[in-house]
Amino acid sequence: MADYSITAADVKPATSGYEEVTGEWKSDASITAGDILYLKTSATKIVAKADSNDTASTAVILGMAMNSCSSGQRVTIGKGNILVGSIGSLADPIVILSTTAGKVAPYGDLGTSQRVVIAGWFVAANEVKISPLSIGVTTPAP
Repeated sequence: MADYSITAADVKPATSGYEEVTGEWKSDASITAGDILYLKTSATKIVAKADSNDTASTAVILGMAMNSCSSGQRVTIGKGNILVGSIGSLADPIVILSTTAGKVAPYGDLGTSQRVVIAGWFVAANEVKISPLSIGVTTPAP
């Protein structure tokens, strides 16, 4: 897959439509701003990089990391409109969860035997709306 290359320094809340996911979230490993996260352990609010090529639970998106951190450190999670730098294409605006942990890719790169998880869509070339939708199925093998 050709994952989108999000530069951590470009990840910022948009001026409108941004929502912080409420909670005291801690990472289970190193996380980079722009990574897509899922809830790994609800009791302790531990989050990890989401992955569409693993178990169903790792493909349930909580939101996007708004800061970089090491294992055990606090991470802020955002949804809605997020600035990510000029990486998007309005010709292929749908953004899916990649098979690479924490990353997103264009919908056109959806592979066989991959979980179908829409992370959101581009509203501008530099702004993505993170609004997760997990279809709950995998694409069929050829």
